[in-house]
Amino acid sequence: QHHPLPRVPCGKEGVLLPLPDTQPGDGSQPTGPLCASERVPGDEYVLVEEDVYDESEKECAPSEELAPKRRLVCRRNPYRILEYLQLSLEEAFFLVYALGCLSIYYEKEPLTILKLWKAFTAVQPTFRTTYMAYHYFRSKGWVPKVGLKYGTDLLLYRKGPPFYHASYSVIIELVDDNFEGSLRRPFSWRSLAALSRVSVNVSKELMLCYLIKPSTMTNKEMESPECMKQIKVQEVILSRWVSSRERSDQDEL
Repeated sequence: QHHPLPRVPCGKEGVLLPLPDTQPGDGSQPTGPLCASERVPGDEYVLVEEDVYDESEKECAPSEELAPKRRLVCRRNPYRILEYLQLSLEEAFFLVYALGCLSIYYEKEPLTILKLWKAFTAVQPTFRTTYMAYHYFRSKGWVPKVGLKYGTDLLLYRKGPPFYHASYSVIIELVDDNFEGSLRRPFSWRSLAALSRVSVNVSKELMLCYLIKPSTMTNKEMESPECMKQIKVQEVILSRWVSSRERSDQDEL
């Protein structure tokens, strides 16, 4: 049997947060309505549609003739799901360095941008290279995510994964202005063709992103994110040549 939910004054007019009925002393949650200002930190709430009966109609009509009204009520969720926000090193550094909306603490002390740059590089030796590419694509309006699933460094999304599938799979390389230097991932033609085929099969284009630094740039200069001001970026889209498609294109011309 359903009973009408009593209204409780709660700071904000019309705010009512009823709770499920429980027996006192059984270790369950407290009974009765919960005021919004009395929410316990960490509680989770769900909207539940319930039948509500009018008290005046209930007194005049038999119970079998009562027409219930459907109403959304907010109740404590008995099945708590703990989900934490996890950021990659590149995402965290971008929020600190580019947007200034995040502070990272170590032993209750905030880390400076320079300390973060060095600490993240120590944890992930390729951090400088991947972050430069991450910063570049974010500034162009793309949402980069880790591309490990498809064997690449980054995946580029328009707006984000909830809205679109990734458009590009990106391989990142740091070279000097003569395009010389030790490559992070030296490819053979066979391995490059295989990676290209994987990208095409999941409706993505394979992009080679070259971060070009001056030949005169020293390792000392690379120890600060200010080095990014001297970095140039060149994007190369890699696609498979199909002879039959080439012939049909020529015929149309």
